[in-house]
Amino acid sequence: MDDVAAIAALGEPTRRRLYAYVVRRPEPVTRDEVAAALRIPRATVAFHLDKLVAEELLSVTFERRTDRAGPGAGRPAKLYRRSDRQVAVTLPERRYELAGHLLAAALESGAEPPAHARVDIALWITRLRSPVCVAIPTTVAPTRPRPKQQPPAWRNSVE
Repeated sequence: MDDVAAIAALGEPTRRRLYAYVVRRPEPVTRDEVAAALRIPRATVAFHLDKLVAEELLSVTFERRTDRAGPGAGRPAKLYRRSDRQVAVTLPERRYELAGHLLAAALESGAEPPAHARVDIALWITRLRSPVCVAIPTTVAPTRPRPKQQPPAWRNSVE
């Protein structure tokens, strides 16, 4: 399934309300329960819930909700719950999970990173005020000179 299409399915306000209601419930819910809770017609609820199932944002189970069994017991209830699918969209596409795996593999290899990489990592950790506990020497001088940033050209023309 396409992650962008799944996110787009939540663009419709009624559908988004239904999705929010279902995912907040600890137990699977029926169409009737959702319709009563949100005061939306059952047919509308059924339409939108089935769209969310088609996009794999919700999953369906069937369960008999009464003690009756055998012929004449009726059809099992269709129950909706949040699916196990995780959806992530970045535009343009970025692959943070891959970057994390590569970084973890590099750290596990035990290879010594170049001095300027250690300084860059230490600076980013400091800037982010990250609680990450990493033994990185911050006193290592960079091995390459850093260019001095010049003010934008338009600043000189305005003054």
